[in-house]
Order: sequence, then structure tokens, then C-alpha cells
Amino acid sequence: MSEEKVNQKEENQTYKEQKIKVFYFHHYDELSRLNPMILVDNGKIWHTAIKKKINGVNMYYIFYSNSSYLKLWQDKKGNLLFDIDNYRGNLFYDIEPIIWYINWVYYDLHWDDNSLSFDDIKLNFSMPIFKIVGQINAGLEIPTAYILYELYHQNS
Repeated sequence: MSEEKVNQKEENQTYKEQKIKVFYFHHYDELSRLNPMILVDNGKIWHTAIKKKINGVNMYYIFYSNSSYLKLWQDKKGNLLFDIDNYRGNLFYDIEPIIWYINWVYYDLHWDDNSLSFDDIKLNFSMPIFKIVGQINAGLEIPTAYILYELYHQNS
């Protein structure tokens, strides 16, 4: 889809808007009980993982360097929590990784510094989450958009 068509679609779209509170939550994590996941974006590989919590909340990890990750999750109120941290050592998994291809949904997602739009939903974040992750790693915006889509599209 051309950039012109993407922009035209967004200009003509009427959205149901939702306000999402965002909190940076420095959250100690042992990186245990992770299920490996690989996001494939037109040949770009993002190593990610999901931690399925007992209370049903999934925490998503995007590893963007040899020792750094972004963690995204929701609290019970639907607020977005995120953490950016480093880790030491290697991560070993004894289960087959989940593979998600994100190029098919990429053109249906639109974002700016503090919002994400998909279908007829526009999520307005209280903190400029895409600006923050973009300053850390410009490519990190794409997997972040997809994970946020996964977190919020079922509850919208």
C-alpha cells in the first residue's frame, strides 16, 4: 500500500478514541518463565518473549540489543506499563518459539508520538510512548506498535 493511500485512509477514518494512562514502571525481573517469540517484519527479525502470568496478564519483551529489552504490559485497569532495562548473560529456551509475521498488519496500524490507531479505534496515550522508544532505537517503533495492538485490540 502506498504511503499516500495510508495517509488518505487515516484522514478519512472516524475513530472511537480511548485514553490510556501510561506509566514507566522500573520492574525488577529475573527473565524467567519466558516463552520465546520471533516477530518477522518484512525480513527483519525481532527477538521477543512472552511471560504468561498466573493472573492472566501477559508481559511482552522486545530485545533490541545484545543486552537490552523493552517490556510492555497492562495492569488490571487497562493502563499501559513499560520498563526499559538491561540484562546479563544468555537466554535459553527449551520450547519452540512462536513466530508472528507482522508485515500484514503494519499498514493497518498508524501511530505518532502518543497514539496508535487501528480498525476504528484510536488509543491516545498519556505519555509519548513511541517518541520514547524511538529515541532508544528508531526501529523499535514497529514491534512496539504491533505488541500494543496485540495488548489492546481484543479489549477495544
